[in-house]
Amino acid sequence: MFPDINTPNMLFGGVKFSDVPICHIKSSRNNTLLHVIKVNGERIMIRSCGMEGFKNTRKGTNIASQATSIWFGYKSIRFWNSYSSCNNSRIRTRENVLNKRSYYGWS
Repeated sequence: MFPDINTPNMLFGGVKFSDVPICHIKSSRNNTLLHVIKVNGERIMIRSCGMEGFKNTRKGTNIASQATSIWFGYKSIRFWNSYSSCNNSRIRTRENVLNKRSYYGWS
């Protein structure tokens, strides 16, 4: 299923798709940054390898990225389950854009 003109009005977990939070992931050689924002741009949660305790060159390792991602996923699920019935988010990655795949939850 691919997005169409009615996608923003569809409900996911009781929340309109246009209101579902967006998860941004920036991975570089030196660090990995993860944050979730509301549609209006308000930042809900942010995490990076440096915040996880990895310093200097250790921030750029795959272990640091994995540890940060696991913590971020765990906290995101706990946050959404405790404050709302919605546990969906939109994730857009470079791979999805290059392969022209949908980045919505149902693809």
